[in-house]
Order: sequence, then structure tokens, then C-alpha cells
Amino acid sequence: MKKILLIIVIAGFLLIVPACAQKEDTINNTALEPQGSNGSHTEQSKAYEQVQYIVTQNYGQTMLLDKKVTYQQDTNIMDGLLEAGAELETSYGGGFVSGLNGLNTENGGITGERNDWFYYVNGIFADCGALDYSPQPGEKVWWDYHPWTSSQGSAAVIGCFPEPFLHGFRGQVKETIILAVSEEMEKAVELQKDLQDQGVCAVSVKEIAIELLKDRNGPSIAIGEWKALEQFSWFKEFNAAYQRNGTFLHFTDDGLELLDYKGEIVSVIQGSAGVIMATGEGNGDDSPLWIITGTDRSGTEAALEILIAHPEQIWASYGAVVLPEEIIKLPLMR
Repeated sequence: MKKILLIIVIAGFLLIVPACAQKEDTINNTALEPQGSNGSHTEQSKAYEQVQYIVTQNYGQTMLLDKKVTYQQDTNIMDGLLEAGAELETSYGGGFVSGLNGLNTENGGITGERNDWFYYVNGIFADCGALDYSPQPGEKVWWDYHPWTSSQGSAAVIGCFPEPFLHGFRGQVKETIILAVSEEMEKAVELQKDLQDQGVCAVSVKEIAIELLKDRNGPSIAIGEWKALEQFSWFKEFNAAYQRNGTFLHFTDDGLELLDYKGEIVSVIQGSAGVIMATGEGNGDDSPLWIITGTDRSGTEAALEILIAHPEQIWASYGAVVLPEEIIKLPLMR
């Protein structure tokens, strides 16, 4: 009898694993096509075996290239860019990207502005050169051309959703943890279901705790109105470091300050606003923290609604502010 039960358990496990893999195979292709697809299973299976290359200018403000190429084992990012049709210029023996689609590295001289290319894999700032990263099936490689600034760069960005929750980083997929204040637990479960529907197999919901914020062992998402989040010292300290934390915004008692790429305050929002932003502990951090919040509960839930129902509206965004009539991509460009 015990032997029969063991066989049943093993058979059940073998059925669960392929089912999860099949869901990832099917749903991921929708994520790879922010403009939509015809839903063909054959095309979806083909899309899952592809790597997506995105090339933009000024923090995603201008789209220069968005193309998927067939995955080939041990192909590096340089090869993938060429396969995607990018006009590529290199230096230092071919190991450094100095130009893409006519935009070249600019040193700026003594007084000019320095511009360069920066790249992310699944929304995580890469910790190696393009020759040293071999993209895996379904991954998104995003290059952006923008000015160097004295403030800290963005270690994680939101514009590759549902990455990094679906494919992780360097082929390692860790459990996603959704951290919510008590008032938003129901919405957190809704987000959990959405991620599972998109193929994210390991995702759990927990109440926010300081130790879970500090010691992340996988990509995490914090949900809560700002006045609730700032009761935790981690968020208060994070907000105080707004000029170097790479999010380009700052919560104050008077409203939400929006920054330009130089870290200067350009606009202040005093009404209801939602925020979707991400941060990480330096280059290659495979456990970034996304923060879904707002100046009030209405703004917070509006931001969640965009993430769940209309993620295409934050495609290729570093961060986003959700207003009743528009979505503002951050940082602001003057």
C-alpha cells in the first residue's frame, strides 16, 4: 500500500513540474509582446525560445529598436545585438559598446555632458561586459543611451515586467516575495495570482517586516501607501537618499517631488499619485526590490492596476508615476 501511494505522489509531482513549465512557456510570450500577439500556441512556443533586444535613448523616452531573435546557446549579447539588426560599434578590442544605431559614446570634454550606453538584463543592471553575458530563452536585454550623472545609477528598473520575476538573472530564478501592509493584503494576493498566470511558479505573499526588506533572497515587491511604508525605517532612510538611490523621486509632507536625470527637482505633485519604482544593491543584484506605493491609497491601487492590467504602459521605463490622466516616465528630461 505504501509503495502504491509513493508511486502516486511521484506521478503527481511529475505532472506538476511540466504544467508549471508549460505555463511559463505559454504566458511568457505575451510578456515578450507588449503590443500583443495572435495567441497562436506555435508562435508562443517559438517566442519563448527567443531573446528580446530593446534599444532606447534617454531612459526609455525614445525607442530605437525592439526585436526578438532566436535563442542560440552560448551566444553573447554582442552577437545578439547584431542578430537583432542593431548598428553596432565597439572599442577596446570589441569588448565595449561605443555606439548603437548612430549614437556614440561622448566624453563631453571639460564642460560638456558625457553620454554613454548602459544595459540591463530582465531589468537588472548588468555586472559584466556584453561579451561575458549569454542570454537565456525568454530574457530581455535592454540598452539605453543617456547622460552620465554624479548621482548613483539605477541598479534595477521596471520596464521589463514581468521580469525579473519570471526569468531571474543569469539563468537563476529565485522565489518572488510580495510584501504588503495589512490594508493591501487582498491586492497583494491579486498580484500574486497575476504573476502566477504569467508563469512565475514560486511567489508568496507576506506582511512587511524589516528583516525581509534588508535580507532579500530573491526579487521582492513591497506594496503600501507611502504614509504606511515610511513607518518602517528602511523606507524612511531610502527616501532620504533620493538624490542617489536612482528612483528620481522624493516623498515630502507637501507632496511628491519629481527629479530630472541630474537629480534636480523639476515638478511637485500634490494630489493623488501612484508610484512604481525599483532598486537594488549594486550591479547584478538578482534580488531587487520593487516598490508599489502612492501619496494615498487611491494612488497606490492605481499603480497596482497598471502593473496588473496594463503593464505595456510602463514598458521600457526606469520608474513611473501614475496620475489619473497620465503616466509620467522617470526621470524627467528637460
